[in-house]
Amino acid sequence: MLFTNSFHCCRRIFIIVSSIGILLLLHYNTSTTFTSQKAFKNSNMTNLTTPSTKALELLVTKNITEMGKLSCSTISTKQLQNCSIREYRGRIDITMEPRSIEELERKYQYLQPGGHFTPTDCKALSKIAVVIPFRDREEHLKILLNHMHNFLTKQKLDYAIIVVEQIDGQIMNRAKLLNVGFVESKKLYDWQCFLFHDVDVLPEDDRNLHTCPFENPRHMAVALNKFDYKLAYEGMFGTSSALTTEQFLKTNGFSNRYWGWGGEDDDMYTSCRYKLLTLTKRDWSIDGLNSLSYKLVNITFKRLYTHILVDLLEEKERLTIEKEFCKEENEVKSYDK
Repeated sequence: MLFTNSFHCCRRIFIIVSSIGILLLLHYNTSTTFTSQKAFKNSNMTNLTTPSTKALELLVTKNITEMGKLSCSTISTKQLQNCSIREYRGRIDITMEPRSIEELERKYQYLQPGGHFTPTDCKALSKIAVVIPFRDREEHLKILLNHMHNFLTKQKLDYAIIVVEQIDGQIMNRAKLLNVGFVESKKLYDWQCFLFHDVDVLPEDDRNLHTCPFENPRHMAVALNKFDYKLAYEGMFGTSSALTTEQFLKTNGFSNRYWGWGGEDDDMYTSCRYKLLTLTKRDWSIDGLNSLSYKLVNITFKRLYTHILVDLLEEKERLTIEKEFCKEENEVKSYDK
């Protein structure tokens, strides 16, 4: 994987930590290599004590306002053979020069609205939603759209790129944006697989199949150029992770509690972070999809991607978190004054 930004090391490390938090009970194999695509063979998700998958599915689909659907191919897949990839190049060229949206729309004019692609000559290998948390990274987004559409189309996937953005004036909450992306994407299409992918990371090898093993989640970015193509640390699961719908429901999604990282944190919330991390394992079954609150502002089906804009209700939720988990820290600070 190619990391396209070298100026956000501190913030990216905590992004990854927040992703790991909700998967602490999954014992996966971090010996995965860049090209071998070994799955996480040690996970035992059936033993997890979770809210029922059925209950979460009802939660996801309850009170849906029909805003539109991603279009489906009019060709009957019953008459088609399963897709197969006959040629792999291995390492592929990376274009780091951002192109204009207009140029990209001309290049990928075969895409259906919402950045949706379905192969017409065979049955797709997988139905995958690529969920991108986004804020103020226009140049990175253009590079990613150009690279990923070319990459995923050649892998014969039925896919769409879903860009999830929160309104201005709120501290970034990557994990909550990913939860929103999952919930809203499920309303649009019958996805089998969800790829949660950062905007500044690009796959460099076409043998890195972007599909979801049904047994266990898959970490797609075990080798980043930023870390000399090694795993940054044992247990890393961030930047690009693939889970089936069932797997994501069983883990109850990501924690909604991680507001801000790095320089965006205020002093008080930084002092609370480590306490929140220790509570994640205990509270993962009640903090995630089943506690997700947000206000959908709009969904726009662009040529290159589906854009979801949301209000994450930051002020209300942060006050609740600070009251519940940071009481001791606040009392100490008040006493010191």
